[in-house]
Amino acid sequence: MNFASESSLSSLRHELSALDYTEPLGAESAPLVQRLLSDLILTTDTIDKLQGRASEYERQATRALEDVAPLRKDSSRLVRENNEVRSQ
Repeated sequence: MNFASESSLSSLRHELSALDYTEPLGAESAPLVQRLLSDLILTTDTIDKLQGRASEYERQATRALEDVAPLRKDSSRLVRENNEVRSQ
């Protein structure tokens, strides 16, 4: 194993330790573990972004419902008044 791959393996072990993965890591499995770790980090980042967007959409939906509430009240009143006029 040359220095570059030893350095890469050491770096990978450090990243895994930071995530509390302390199990032994062999050089033969390092490429697979690196790919899995990259996928895990990407997935975690994507989830964070999607949760942020979902929260924003939820706030927008709440605001829209608040904006619509007075219109619904007016609509109910207008329908009631219209029905009264037609029944006369």
